[in-house]
Amino acid sequence: MKLAVTGCNGRVGRRVCKAALDAGHVVHGIDSVGPPTDLEHAVHPNFAFSRVDLRDYDTTVEALQGSDAVVQLAAIPTPTDYRVHTHNTYVRLPVGTS
Repeated sequence: MKLAVTGCNGRVGRRVCKAALDAGHVVHGIDSVGPPTDLEHAVHPNFAFSRVDLRDYDTTVEALQGSDAVVQLAAIPTPTDYRVHTHNTYVRLPVGTS
């Protein structure tokens, strides 16, 4: 199975990628930070990485193409103003869109 793992460089994402690869899956790691050069799975033949800002709809859709499943782990780990920053990132549409 081909899994897309968003937030693949985070604490949980790293472990999910490793477990999925150990189980024989093909993993497409997606993160806004990277690539993960310090990780063992970063050089695994069944691992591919894409640097993607998930707030960009078209790039996100392109990155997820061909995946059988998505493990969504991307998040803002330490927003400065939790309520405002988190809401504006996950809920509010960007200016100029409807």
